[in-house]
Amino acid sequence: MRFRKKGRAFAVLSLTVLLLCGCGEEKKGDDYLREGKYEEAVAVYEGLLTDKTSGKAREKNQRMYSRLGEAYCYMEDYEKSRECFDQVISLAGEEEVQKEIYLYRGLCFEKLSQYKEAAGDYEAYLSQLAKEKEDGKKELSEEEAAIQVFAYNELGLCYLKQGEEEKALEAIDQGLLLEPEKEKKRSLMRNRIIILEYLARFEEACAECGAYLEEYPEDEEMVREYEFLKTRI
Repeated sequence: MRFRKKGRAFAVLSLTVLLLCGCGEEKKGDDYLREGKYEEAVAVYEGLLTDKTSGKAREKNQRMYSRLGEAYCYMEDYEKSRECFDQVISLAGEEEVQKEIYLYRGLCFEKLSQYKEAAGDYEAYLSQLAKEKEDGKKELSEEEAAIQVFAYNELGLCYLKQGEEEKALEAIDQGLLLEPEKEKKRSLMRNRIIILEYLARFEEACAECGAYLEEYPEDEEMVREYEFLKTRI
């Protein structure tokens, strides 16, 4: 049975750094990126990378590698994208890098079937998010709250891919505690049923599948799954 995944891999995300439009050539690259002209954007950003080592030069390179990483994501070149985000983290330092960089790199690792590394990055993102909340820096926006749910869902799937079903269930439950909107709740509920099945907790899985179908009766795959689970109890 398939896990319920995201649609287009990175459509749910946006890097805060990309909202900081530069001037001249940087803005030109940003415009290309927003317009979906990824190869053109890559050419501009690569041309703006510098060998200088001043503080401003390092900051500029961080911005360029961030934008390059996102462009390569949309081009589905996940290895190059991951390399760009590695550069951002190296330049900024693990404690100073924007948390969204970890989220993007985690998605790259996941696409590359490197689930342990992906889980580590999702954990880093969620840890930074929790610290910001504890420090009272800001309330989560609606978009950030949705991305937090998304991160827990992906973390759960990465744990499952590594055979760590209990950790997978814990991550999915953390996402459900956030009371996500209907479609994200649907994905989490569906994945929870699958994890319970992996754990051979068939009675629980069957009960939750029945409850799921009361909310989402159009899911034909889960209708079939429900019939199967009923044979296991």
